[in-house]
Amino acid sequence: MDAFKYEPIDLKGPTFRLLRLFKGSESDIKCELFQAWLYSDNAISYKALLYTWGSTEMSKYIRINGRTLGVTKNLYSALQHLRS
Repeated sequence: MDAFKYEPIDLKGPTFRLLRLFKGSESDIKCELFQAWLYSDNAISYKALLYTWGSTEMSKYIRINGRTLGVTKNLYSALQHLRS
């Protein structure tokens, strides 16, 4: 399994990470994680999902930038719902 590893974030400016969730109907969830800047001429609109409910066990897997990342069952369910 090719595990996902976070790249260092640019700490020189107001940056944060965004997850682009690709549409799909199969059980595989595919995403892209990228760095965005808070103040930019190329600002991207986004929706935020915050969660802290349920078990912390990483029992499901998603694909980010072609690599595998373990996530909780509740996050996996939320991403399945949101991608449609």
